[in-house]
Amino acid sequence: MLSVFSFGCGVQSVACEVLAAQGELDYRNFAFCNAGADSENPETLDYYHQYALPYALSHGLNMFELRYIRRDGNEDTIFKRLTRPGSRSIGIPVRMSNGAPSVLSLFPKVQKVRCPGGLDYCCCRWFLC
Repeated sequence: MLSVFSFGCGVQSVACEVLAAQGELDYRNFAFCNAGADSENPETLDYYHQYALPYALSHGLNMFELRYIRRDGNEDTIFKRLTRPGSRSIGIPVRMSNGAPSVLSLFPKVQKVRCPGGLDYCCCRWFLC
């Protein structure tokens, strides 16, 4: 069975990356779901590219950056999805008119991408929480 760690590039994810590199955590595959340069904190993306990715590669870990690609080949982001003209979907947590909370998934489909390193597929599902 293939084990893939969902890497969010936060303190806990980076700690797990270091533990995996030291052999203390039984994960060799890490997946970072990039919500898009217009949607992610720029410091998060900088940290991922300058530190997290090189560290993983230099320690024999597989790090996969996943992006949402539309059928037409264009990249979609959370910001683009929320601000698309004519969009009638609500991609954020809301309270309904009766006061009931509702959380709607932003990207309800599973994205499958071909991954290097002998893995067949990595799947990524994005939600706005």
